[in-house]
Amino acid sequence: MRYLPRLLPDFLVQYRAPDSYRVLAWLVLLMTLLLLVIWPIPNGQLPFHRNFVLIPLFLLQAWLVCRRHALPLDWHAFRKPLLLVGVLTGWIVVTGLWHSPSTSVFLQLLNGKWLRALETGFMGLTLLPVLAVNRIEAKRGMQCLWLIVLAMTLLALVQLADFVSLWHQSGLLPLGFTRLAYSRFELSVYFSMALVFVFAEIAVRLAMGRSLFHGSRVGLFCALLILLVSQLGLVTRNATVGIVANLLSITILVSLMRASQWGRRKTTLFILLAVAVIAGIGVTSWKTDPRWTTFKQTLPLALDTTHHLAWLDKAHHAYPVMANGNTVDVSAYERIAWQKIGYEMVLKEPLGMGWYAENFHRAVEKYYGFTTTTQSHSGMINFALSNGIPGFILWLMLLGWLIDYGLRHFYQRKMVSGLALAIFVMGMMMRGFFDDIWRDHMLEMFFFISGFLLMLCDYEQSSAKIAQVNEKTGHE
Repeated sequence: MRYLPRLLPDFLVQYRAPDSYRVLAWLVLLMTLLLLVIWPIPNGQLPFHRNFVLIPLFLLQAWLVCRRHALPLDWHAFRKPLLLVGVLTGWIVVTGLWHSPSTSVFLQLLNGKWLRALETGFMGLTLLPVLAVNRIEAKRGMQCLWLIVLAMTLLALVQLADFVSLWHQSGLLPLGFTRLAYSRFELSVYFSMALVFVFAEIAVRLAMGRSLFHGSRVGLFCALLILLVSQLGLVTRNATVGIVANLLSITILVSLMRASQWGRRKTTLFILLAVAVIAGIGVTSWKTDPRWTTFKQTLPLALDTTHHLAWLDKAHHAYPVMANGNTVDVSAYERIAWQKIGYEMVLKEPLGMGWYAENFHRAVEKYYGFTTTTQSHSGMINFALSNGIPGFILWLMLLGWLIDYGLRHFYQRKMVSGLALAIFVMGMMMRGFFDDIWRDHMLEMFFFISGFLLMLCDYEQSSAKIAQVNEKTGHE
């Protein structure tokens, strides 16, 4: 936390911003960190509603941007994603009004499910300009990212402390249990977001000798340990797969960029160490989550949605039995079957059904009759059922643009913030196919962090250009 006093640099003094602006900028920073800590916690468990922080923070940032003391925003640089968001929003409004029983009902849904996410995207995009982080000093923005990671690690520390407390009380490991969120899945998404940046930091330090955020090695190790243990303790398979994928990506990236400098022996040792860590996580997940052992036999039974109908109506149809005589893993069976049926429903409802949580249930009931299903457990399917194939394509185009923007900044300009943006969006995109993450606070956080990283990429690029000019002119 030693960087906190330096987050508002001399830029404010240089441009003679009033003292009141300094106070409000500090307030924006503190409210942002508070929001990051409480974001996945249900409002019923908080002493106040989350929107009591989010909405005033959005209004305050918007006001500060309009006051022109904040660093001016170059909206033209982000015209493509803003255009995609605008067209997608227009399409959501059209399909929503078309399917909604009343305009007031639709406006309430639109505000809670989409406009709130756009607000948080604006908050992420304008956070650095509002804090008056000079474009010459992208380092300040990276320190702000470190504060974001620390704020998210704080909640992981609370989860870990609760885990140890329950273990002490019962004598049993409370694997897969949390009291901080509605479900372990939602909390695992939150931890995955923070872990992405920790893994990215490790990758750029090892591969390039640079830093994504300027945290100490001890702080980085503690954050990694707390987040990793908390995440593995939730025993969510998709999150574990994400961790393994991130570690594998780091291994490949570092090996390719450092092989010529390290030599064969050091590179081989690094790869062996990485493989050992990945294998250790895999073995731990295999032993603590018995569902892995039944997945192979569950898969073909789940894909046979014609003869095995438990996915449709579990009250009147028994779950299939595997060759070993045991019942299939219910979670895996239902998710696989719902994935298959979900994409069939998207093709049958190509223009969408409006943004409603029960769309999958309604679609299945329409084409298959009575059902006990609720939703597909896939964010992509739920998004496509709500907004149709046109809306789904626009969403994929937006995600694709963000990934391409990040990769180009990293590979062409060696901007480490580009790597963070690319792997963050790629990780969320991949998980969105298997988990329902494009909703509620998870969608809000995605927009916020994506907007923040997008501006951080712009800051780093501007800093590099100005540094080149100063080097040529001989100025410091």
